[in-house]
Amino acid sequence: MDKLKKFLLSVIFILCISIVCLSAYALGGYDGYKSYDGDGWSMSADGVMTIESNQGWANCIRDGYKPEVRELVIGRDVTYFRMYRLPYDLPSPDFFDSFEVAGYDKKGEPYYEYGVLNDLFPLKIIVEEGNLGFKVVDGLLINTATNELVLSEMGVTDVVIPEGVRIITRNAFEKRDVTSVQFPSSLEVIGEDAFALCANLTEIELPDSIIELRDGAFVRCEQLRRVILPEGLKSIKGSAFSDCNQLMRIDFPEGLESIGNGAFSNCYSLKQVILPDSLKQIGDQVFSDCKLSVLRIPANLTFPVYDRDKGEFIVNPHTKKDKTFDLSSVETVIFSGSDYDFGYPAISHAHNVYFLGKPPEDVGQILDENSVESIFCSDEFEFEWTRSTVASWVRQRLTILPAEQLKQITDQEINATPLPTDMPRPTPRPTETPWPTPKPRPTASPVVSAKPQQQGTDPLVFAFAGILALVIAGIVVVAVKSRRPKKRTHKRK
Repeated sequence: MDKLKKFLLSVIFILCISIVCLSAYALGGYDGYKSYDGDGWSMSADGVMTIESNQGWANCIRDGYKPEVRELVIGRDVTYFRMYRLPYDLPSPDFFDSFEVAGYDKKGEPYYEYGVLNDLFPLKIIVEEGNLGFKVVDGLLINTATNELVLSEMGVTDVVIPEGVRIITRNAFEKRDVTSVQFPSSLEVIGEDAFALCANLTEIELPDSIIELRDGAFVRCEQLRRVILPEGLKSIKGSAFSDCNQLMRIDFPEGLESIGNGAFSNCYSLKQVILPDSLKQIGDQVFSDCKLSVLRIPANLTFPVYDRDKGEFIVNPHTKKDKTFDLSSVETVIFSGSDYDFGYPAISHAHNVYFLGKPPEDVGQILDENSVESIFCSDEFEFEWTRSTVASWVRQRLTILPAEQLKQITDQEINATPLPTDMPRPTPRPTETPWPTPKPRPTASPVVSAKPQQQGTDPLVFAFAGILALVIAGIVVVAVKSRRPKKRTHKRK
């Protein structure tokens, strides 16, 4: 019986400490938050962020904020709100102060060493009554004036984007547990990192209205296996599908004009890449570290290079730096033409290389002598390929085939369906969960006591039991009160 009394006293002590902790939680904030009243924005102690004006959001970014919020409130005066990547796009023209300028370019324009990517992970989004520019539809925050989907709640899974939405802006679904997406026929642009780190997304089907996939649109969607790209797509920007480990095949549409740097880098399962003839520009390391079965290169293709003075990508045939596919390996490469602005070398670790036309300029340098094995050309261009202007090592590995036979072989390679391989894949990177699932609080297990044989139950036990019941009731009351919404006042500076 003494042991039972000691046990009950220990339980009561622990529960009393719990009451103190819960009280501190109720008074001290939501998951470590402290209340803050900024200029045009505020954060409550229970994790409610309120944006009161357009400038308030800019001030919020400048002040610094915690991205995991329980509730995001868009005030009635807010007319424009989205995520930004500083310094490339700014919430307002005067966002930076003069002392933050890192230097000036040749045009005299200031630049800032301020690489900040802001994001936000709200459990719930609310638009204040009276706001005419925003609405929330099934957990999706939509700017009705610009027809942009700008943010989503963390709990969205099977997403249906409403008709009328034209643009999904930067980071709108980043790190969400999205399993499927139904895109509207009105959608034209998917913004930077819009679906970044959506670890549960396995398949997407984009509408024909899509024109552009921006940088990192689906980066590190590690379970994404299938993409059907629409016929109207013109541009795939850098890293759009980078680190999509399970992606096996992309059907590139005729009409596609450009692919950005590293767009499919580290797509270890990707096998067949048939680039369309409409493709004119391709970025460096688009297929970095990929092990392809087939790569078909269009009749003419250029690698643009970044010009720091102009701050943009330009065509510069005088430089051969940063103009490579950077493949880990490839079984078959098919050159459809001969007009290429490639680096030295652009193709390496290739088993068979087929040329359907004349030898490209500097063919002996755009192919890697140390890792390219067999080279084939058509008898239609035998004279051009056997001339002394073609590198001797190329001619030594060259096999001349009848034009009809060469076409038959390459057509078969292009039209073949790649089979999945059992090649070892790197262990997927752990995905950071932006909003941790709360751990269940331990509850006291009922004490099973042995059936008394000769002595009755000590009355003190009943007293302890009564105190225990009161303590538990107190915990419940405090917990309920701590989750009631509190009235808040916002200071304005």
